[in-house]
Amino acid sequence: MSVIKIEQLKSSYTLDMFGVQKIVQAVNGVDLEIQENEVYGVAGESGSGKTTLVKTLFGDVQPPLRLVSGKVWYRVDGREVDLFAMKPEERRKFRWSFISYVPQSSMSSLNPVIKLKRTFIDFLGSRVHQMGKREMIESARLHLVELGLPPNVLEVYPHQLSGGMRQRVMIALASFLSPQVMIADEPVTALDVVVQRGVLQLLIEVHEQQKNALVFVTHDMGVLANIADRVGIMYAGKIIEEAKVEAIFDHPQHPYTQYLINSLPKFGDKERRESAPGSPPSLVNLPSGCAFHARCSFAKDICRQEVPVYRAVRDQHKVACWIVEEDGHRYDS
Repeated sequence: MSVIKIEQLKSSYTLDMFGVQKIVQAVNGVDLEIQENEVYGVAGESGSGKTTLVKTLFGDVQPPLRLVSGKVWYRVDGREVDLFAMKPEERRKFRWSFISYVPQSSMSSLNPVIKLKRTFIDFLGSRVHQMGKREMIESARLHLVELGLPPNVLEVYPHQLSGGMRQRVMIALASFLSPQVMIADEPVTALDVVVQRGVLQLLIEVHEQQKNALVFVTHDMGVLANIADRVGIMYAGKIIEEAKVEAIFDHPQHPYTQYLINSLPKFGDKERRESAPGSPPSLVNLPSGCAFHARCSFAKDICRQEVPVYRAVRDQHKVACWIVEEDGHRYDS
């Protein structure tokens, strides 16, 4: 059963460039369902719209980001709740208890001039009204210990911790109220590989303990190969392919997905790896037809003229590509 359902979601930024307003179409018509207790991976190059998508899911819609159109429903106690029908104050209260967010940068989210104890008190005080200050601190300590963190971490300032430890603290905050959905937006990008592994293990442990849905955003397909149940590939503001993780890696349909997978290093293979040629299109001025056609060696006239239909080609495997037949075979294969 789905816990989040999205229909034709569009989110854009309004930017003022030398007195001229430009609309950046960061999310451009996304249909998506997140299932209970699954790890859903969102992958794509920088600038593909991944962060805007998950921030919109989280309800973090404020200038310069604005919702253009579409629907986001949360399934709460067996009923669907329209996120954008809520008033801003209701939305703020609803967040974190149902859906939480682990950002890319912990330093941008933790107040550098107050100790982490104060951060937890402020966070819990606005959400758990029946708790006193002492009880909040004790609950925070117990939660940190459960996640394998030292309880005395509450007594330090954010800058006194390593990047990996700060990310662990953010995971502790995000998981404190046992939300039904946790969003992790490239949480290991700025960390070295050893620390990355520890942060990933903590996220998966929390996911398994709380049995929530985990939406994991990354540009690293290798990470998703190890943790995801399903994967959505994002390009130029759209989900262009979605399937179970095994199908994505064994039978990638979209040429862009194939480039992402083929660029991964392989043990014992010393051949040069190739990424997609060229650069992603500007989200201010998207090309006609398929947004990937200028970088695709298989592009046909229809690819340049018409936006491909996003449709199922196999069981639980969807793709938006004119060169893929309905049975999931490429026309050129």
